[in-house]
Amino acid sequence: MICSDSKMTVNLFLFDRFETLDAFGPVEMLSDMGKNPIVCCSVPGGLIRSSHGFAVETIPLEET
Repeated sequence: MICSDSKMTVNLFLFDRFETLDAFGPVEMLSDMGKNPIVCCSVPGGLIRSSHGFAVETIPLEET
């Protein structure tokens, strides 16, 4: 096993009408693995809504 104190940034790519559980199920698992920052991104950036209407503020993909 390789142990490291280094952090990695996790980019969560979202698109209009994404499935909430498909996106945030893995985020929950990744958050249990350490204090790695999670960045929500999309192609245009801005507010992206899930198929259930849950809104997430994202940064443009080109900024990641």
